[in-house]
Amino acid sequence: MAIEIKINQQRTNVQMLETFFKLGRCSIDDLNYEREKLKKLELEFDVVKQVKDVLPQKQIKAPVVVNTKTTPIKQQLLQDIRKLRTNQAEISNQLGDVPKNKNCQHLTSQSIAYTFEIEKLWTKYRYLEKNGVLPEENNEIEEEKSVELLRLEAERKKFSEERSKLKKKISEVGNTEKLQEKWVARKYVVDGIIQDLDGKIRSLK
Repeated sequence: MAIEIKINQQRTNVQMLETFFKLGRCSIDDLNYEREKLKKLELEFDVVKQVKDVLPQKQIKAPVVVNTKTTPIKQQLLQDIRKLRTNQAEISNQLGDVPKNKNCQHLTSQSIAYTFEIEKLWTKYRYLEKNGVLPEENNEIEEEKSVELLRLEAERKKFSEERSKLKKKISEVGNTEKLQEKWVARKYVVDGIIQDLDGKIRSLK
């Protein structure tokens, strides 16, 4: 996955968590954690760009030309994006009506899933707008899927380890009520992330 896509997804994730924070669905620590991830990705992008500037450019294989005008395709992509955003907005409204002490993990997972789907469509739209053609689709997709699967499984392992640590912290005796609320809130977010990762992993297998 290109680092530009990761940055766009992380920016969307930060914006989503900012909304969740306003609704009391995550802590400021969770939000700052995601903001820090975004800063690291942006720094990594700057480094990669500097390296590319001094390296010889590889010859890029021409993408497959689509035998149709781009305007109808772009309109369809925008229509799909609007539909997904409408669905996501409905979920956000539902989240606002859920009591703070009630689990709504399924709603947050759906919202996150919509975020990634929207970003995929925007990536395709930007590519089409820049190149006048859709991205080439060939056997390299399977290779990309394998790489993405490994990345997702690594992410899941990391969050599973974090969830185990959080469970231990929550069960420890002597923690203040404020700390307990902090760990429970973070576990709530991690549970949603893991559920979302499980769905993505299943779709690639």
